[in-house]
Order: sequence, then C-alpha cells, then structure tokens
Amino acid sequence: MRGMVALKSERLYFVIALAVFILIASSAVYFRYNTEPIEGTITVPETIGEFKLVSSVEGREALESTKTLHVGSVEDIEDATIAVYMNPLSKRLSLWVASFISEEDAEANIGRMVDAMERQPEFGYTPKNHSLNGVQVYASLGEGKVDVFWVEENRLFYLLINEVSLEDSLSITREFISEYRQQG
Repeated sequence: MRGMVALKSERLYFVIALAVFILIASSAVYFRYNTEPIEGTITVPETIGEFKLVSSVEGREALESTKTLHVGSVEDIEDATIAVYMNPLSKRLSLWVASFISEEDAEANIGRMVDAMERQPEFGYTPKNHSLNGVQVYASLGEGKVDVFWVEENRLFYLLINEVSLEDSLSITREFISEYRQQG
C-alpha cells in the first residue's frame, strides 16, 4: 500500500514537473518570437510615378502602426513598411506593405479585410475587383481618396491615394506593380 502511494506521488511530481517545463518552454518561445526586434527588410521605391518618397517607417514601428490602424485583427505579419509620398501638386500617396509568413496567410488577411469592408457599406468603402498586370486588386472609393490593395506572393500591399480619380489610382497602381516586380 505504501508503495502505491509513493508511486502515485512520484507520478504527480512528474506531471507537475512536465507542466512547469512546458510552461517555461512555451514562455521562452513566446518571448523570443514576440520581443525580438524586426529589422525592416521590405524596401520601397523612391518614386511611384510622379510621387516622391518623403518619409517611411519600417520594422517593429511599422508593424505596430499597421496593427493599430485596423479595426479587426491582423495576424501572422513578419515585417512591415509604411511609406508616404507626395507629388508636385502636394497630393499624398501612402503605401503599406506587410510581409506574412506565407502567401496563404496574406490571402486570408486580405479576405478578412474585403469581408469587413463589404459588411460596412455605409462608409462607402465597398471594394471592387480589378485585374492589373495579371494581379487581382481591390479598389474602394472614400471621401476624396482611393484605397487599392492586393496580395503578391506573401506580401499584402495597400495604397491610399488622395484627391485622385479611380482611373488615375489604378494607373498609378499598375505602374507601381511593374516597378516593384523589376526591383525584385
């Protein structure tokens, strides 16, 4: 009988030790992947058509800003860059590029974004599908701005162009896609 109690006691200690080990190991993994600085590996062009780069943030700062701007969750982002451009007429173009773990993750995130925008048509942001340079892009019209976004490989691109028509926005986007592909 005494041997049975000792055996049960040893099993209990083993289970507790295993649980503590799993907790410590999972905490270490979480800490490593959630506190290590992101280096900012996404480069953006100096110009997009007549728009010239005036400022940019990358890495952790861009990632946190991207997550803050969204109403819903943004998941599985590995890296991000945000860039602001101006043209000679002082019109503004903002570019967000987010790098995801996989193309499937990028597609899932853009799908959630399109769904969320379609559920709130009162804001006037219902996206319409367009094909540019063989890429499926979504464009939505807001008050004085056009939002154009798409996925290519594991990256989600988002252009917000102020005071420009839909046609001009799609032309700028087409040019950006071509230039970005050449940049490699």
